[in-house]
Amino acid sequence: MENKELTVVIVDENPSAVEIIKNILEHQLDIHQVHATQTSEQAWSLIKELKHVDWLLTELELADSSAFDFIQKARGAKSMINSQIVIMSERQDREALLTAAIAGVSDYFLKPFSANKLVAKMRKLLRGEHVRNSERVTVLNHQDVEIEHNHVYQATAKLLDISEGGCHLRATKLKSGGVFDLFDLKFGVETRFTLPAEMVRIERFTPNGSSNELSLAFQFSDLDESQLFELQAFIQRRLQQYS
Repeated sequence: MENKELTVVIVDENPSAVEIIKNILEHQLDIHQVHATQTSEQAWSLIKELKHVDWLLTELELADSSAFDFIQKARGAKSMINSQIVIMSERQDREALLTAAIAGVSDYFLKPFSANKLVAKMRKLLRGEHVRNSERVTVLNHQDVEIEHNHVYQATAKLLDISEGGCHLRATKLKSGGVFDLFDLKFGVETRFTLPAEMVRIERFTPNGSSNELSLAFQFSDLDESQLFELQAFIQRRLQQYS
C-alpha cells in the first residue's frame, strides 16, 4: 500500500501539536488521509465513521479518557482491525511505558520530537508494517536464540516464529531490559549471526498453563544488507526443512 492510501487519526488536546503532526504526515510522508482530533470522543466518533484506520496516534494524557481505556475501546471498532497504534507523550517513567506495553502499541514517541525525528520514526514503522506482511515461519523444531541487552547476556530463549520483520520468542526470565528497549538476538548453530531488535511486547506465556515463562515479541531494527541477507538465508533454511 502506498503512503497516500493510508488513513491516520491523530488525538492530541494541543491544537498546535495536532496541526504540526498533520502537516508533517501530509507534506513529508505524502499521506493524504490525516484526521486531527483533540479528544478521545472526537476520535471515537471519527473511527466509527471511517472504513479503515491504518494508524492511530494518540497522546498518553487525554483530558476525557485514559489512553489505555480509549485504545481498548478503539480496538473494538471494525475500522481498527489490523491497525497500528502509537502513543505520544512527554513521560518516560516505568508506569507510562508499562501502560503502552499492556495496550500493545506499535511504538512510543517521546515528546518533544522534531519533524525529522517524526518522519524517521514513521518511515521505520511503515517499513516494519511491510516486512511484517512477509512470510512468517513457525519454527517446529528446537531452535535457541541468545538474548543480550547492553552487551550483557540475558537469557537463552526458544524461537517460536520469525519473519523479515521480527520474531516471537519464549524465555523463562530476563535479567534487565523491557518493552521498547533494544536487544541483540544471536541466531544459528553452524552459522552464527546477530540481529538488533526492539522488544515490542512482553507477556506471560500461557498455552501450556505455565506461569514461569514469558512470551517476547521483537521487531528487527535497522538491519544492514549483510544482516538482512543472513536473516533471509535463515528463514529460507527453515522453509526448506518443513517443505
